[in-house]
Amino acid sequence: MAPTRGALVSCGPQSIDLFDGVGGEYETIIAVNTAASRFRCDYWSVGDQHRFDAIEPIGRPVVYTIEAELHKMRGRNGPRISRHDVCTWQQAAAATGADTKTLSYSGPCAIILAVWLQLEQLDAFGVDMAGTADWTGYASQPARPGDPERAAKRWADERAVGWDPLVTWAAGKGLAVTRVGHEGPPR
Repeated sequence: MAPTRGALVSCGPQSIDLFDGVGGEYETIIAVNTAASRFRCDYWSVGDQHRFDAIEPIGRPVVYTIEAELHKMRGRNGPRISRHDVCTWQQAAAATGADTKTLSYSGPCAIILAVWLQLEQLDAFGVDMAGTADWTGYASQPARPGDPERAAKRWADERAVGWDPLVTWAAGKGLAVTRVGHEGPPR
């Protein structure tokens, strides 16, 4: 029987306070970017080759990434990527009917993976979508100077392009997504 309850652990500061100690309650854990270096996970959603190069995940999670970045990972770091099983955002989108316009951010794309894995509940930790510091207490560095990394514009874009539409889409596919530790509707 397929697992039905999963956790998405992102990089926001609340991931440490809220996810520490409860990870064992989940059948499937999807970590986003640097969260994979803090928490054991089954899947590592990492959409940028420079992040893949810089982060050492705990264990050998399945790498879940965008096809163009996978080609870069194989070109720059072939031996390392070959130690992981890999699936792509495009594979998950094709298998689930997700809108490919939502394939922009590692966190929201994890929702598509959860639908592909046939989860029924996804509790999202550290999806703070605010502030500049991540769970380490430091601001993460953008891939290119001037990119809106962990800035108000970036969070607005991520919500509008990825998170909000995918949460609504996932509900129609039978997956309830809840941002743990946030007031208001489960977004």
